[in-house]
Amino acid sequence: MRILFWSELAWPHIGGVELLTHKLMIALRERGHSLALITSHADLTLPDERTEDGILVRRFAMQEAISQQRLDVVASIKRQIESFKRAFRPNIIHVNFPSPSILLHWMTDSEFTAPTLLSIHHTLSDFPAGPETLIGRSLARASWIVANSEFTCNEALHANPKIAPRCSVIYNGFDSPAGPSADLPWNPPRVVCLGRMTRNKGFDVALRAFAEARRFVPGIRMTIAGNGPELEGLMALARNLEIHDAVDFPGWVTPETVGALMASATLVVVPSIVRESFGLVAIEAMHYARPVIASASGALAELVFHQETGLVVPPGDVTALAKAFERLLSNRGLAAQMGAAGRHRALAHFGFTRYVNEYESLYAQLHAAQEGVSHARPGVD
Repeated sequence: MRILFWSELAWPHIGGVELLTHKLMIALRERGHSLALITSHADLTLPDERTEDGILVRRFAMQEAISQQRLDVVASIKRQIESFKRAFRPNIIHVNFPSPSILLHWMTDSEFTAPTLLSIHHTLSDFPAGPETLIGRSLARASWIVANSEFTCNEALHANPKIAPRCSVIYNGFDSPAGPSADLPWNPPRVVCLGRMTRNKGFDVALRAFAEARRFVPGIRMTIAGNGPELEGLMALARNLEIHDAVDFPGWVTPETVGALMASATLVVVPSIVRESFGLVAIEAMHYARPVIASASGALAELVFHQETGLVVPPGDVTALAKAFERLLSNRGLAAQMGAAGRHRALAHFGFTRYVNEYESLYAQLHAAQEGVSHARPGVD
């Protein structure tokens, strides 16, 4: 099958969605499918076209053309995309959604028609989604919509209840480490945060809670791994709270070293203060048998079972988070029990092979339905 992915940002841009999409494409290629990707350059200097990991990648200045309202550039890109679609002849077009660049997909859809699958990785309530908006029209026009959580699915249904018969959930997947997970470290106990350093991730809340918890559980340490615009501010906050000697900021962690980071954790905290559409860090931690403390933010409470695989606390509540730290860091048996329960749940529901299988099955169903429609039309090959 020929599958064309459409993603406004793609690897080597750093982000959970970009990494997961890249892994999905490689897995599909290894199963014998032909893969192509339409994406943008964004803020990186990258070639317009080349084959990467066996995937044909075509980059266009879509973001700039749309944001600057350069109609001449939009028209030029439209012609190039039409040519690309004709040459590749996809059976399925898989779009990471929402993104303004989908406008160019719909503008070129009549040139080569294939079922369009929208994968929703973000909360739609952050965007205008009325029936006359680009998001509203895209939901109405898509062949199928996949949400990465029940929370995200419900937001899509709220935006357009009519999509219910063609909207489903496929939870994100993660490769589980082979063999038994390392024991939880207690000498010293370590709290780990991982993610892009932005205000909505709540890492400042985690630092304040950690400072409170240290009064009751002396000797604990914290690692806040990742990069982003809030990094310097978080480092300054650690100094102001006089905990800088107990907090490590290693910067960006490569996908290959995430396992070592998780192995260093006694518990993992996901302290988001905005509605999360999923929570990949929580699932990674569960695969490594680490108990998770997460804020009750969007889909996080759907992934982390309170009192079973971890603890769920109100978003932005420093005192509640500090008490959760204290509870798990002072009870080795409970922390290990929750970590083991988390790994069991992750293996059952959030494996990467299951993730690829579900998408591959959906592609086949959409392709078969399209073929049936095509064969039913007189004069259509």
